[in-house]
Amino acid sequence: MKPVSYKNDEFIHFIYKDKGEFVQRGKGENKKDYPKKEKIEIPFNEIEKMNLNKNGESIPYSRNNVVNLERYLLWYWSPIIGGEAIILFLHLWEYCNQDEGVDICYPKITELCEKMGKSRPTINKILETLEENNFLVVIHRLNKESNNRETSPIYKLRQTVPLLSKEQYLKLSPKLRAKHDEYMQKFVNDKQLEYFTYDVNETIETLLSKGDKIISKSARAKIEEIINSEKQTEHLISILPESIRLTLKRDSLLDALERVGMSKPMRDTFYKDMMSIYIEETETVHLLVTDNNLLELLSNETSSFGIDRLFSALQILYNIKNIEIEYYTIEQYFYKLMKSN
Repeated sequence: MKPVSYKNDEFIHFIYKDKGEFVQRGKGENKKDYPKKEKIEIPFNEIEKMNLNKNGESIPYSRNNVVNLERYLLWYWSPIIGGEAIILFLHLWEYCNQDEGVDICYPKITELCEKMGKSRPTINKILETLEENNFLVVIHRLNKESNNRETSPIYKLRQTVPLLSKEQYLKLSPKLRAKHDEYMQKFVNDKQLEYFTYDVNETIETLLSKGDKIISKSARAKIEEIINSEKQTEHLISILPESIRLTLKRDSLLDALERVGMSKPMRDTFYKDMMSIYIEETETVHLLVTDNNLLELLSNETSSFGIDRLFSALQILYNIKNIEIEYYTIEQYFYKLMKSN
């Protein structure tokens, strides 16, 4: 859950994804190959509902129940990830109101550097270690209010402490392994250590599957220009896949609404500039509206806005019985099409 004060609408949240290509940087003997990366935008609601506690096993205590928690971190995790990683993890929790279920924070990197007495590269390395061991996920951000400039990341924190995997347990000294055996018998006798450490890339891949490529500034400017022009329908037709181009309806949608008995005031108020597109493979109609307020009203599917008649009109228009509707603003749909190309 995000902090109440966090204005997620002001940011583009993203993860870097390797493109499988390399680029050389540096000069002469100092040239090195670096992986090319692209930014994949992640919907903020996907970040909020992500549950890191499900990654591998956890010790039977949450962050707000300190019994045995610090002991497990200091005794058994410290030899694996280092004491500095544990301290940084605890520092990050200081930014979260746990009583309200907050598990997302966004301190500036410079502030973390000051608290830890470490350089930025060192802090980034420690964060990478915490992420690899399933304590957190780092989500990068672009600030929309500052010309999409990259700013400090947000951190999605795990609310429980991971139980060591078998391969991590085997890295402990014999004395600590014996202590860990005692701990397991006393507190976790209903669980077995998983042999392999949970791969954080599984979490990252799940997020990436919900994301989209970030549209460049020049492309965004072009989309805004198109939307504000009188030829948005023509532009939309030109970039629609050929397989669905002929399903785009505008005037005929209004005619169908009239045929099913929707009043003219209702049509003019809510449906006048609406467009529909039918995706046969999924039996889904994409409805494109002019602005976010109308999108919110219609997506609530309340009969007071004629949703029942809208369904009937779409069934007539596309000669189908079963139908699912997805709502988009025209701007959102342009972005959707450009990201899929």
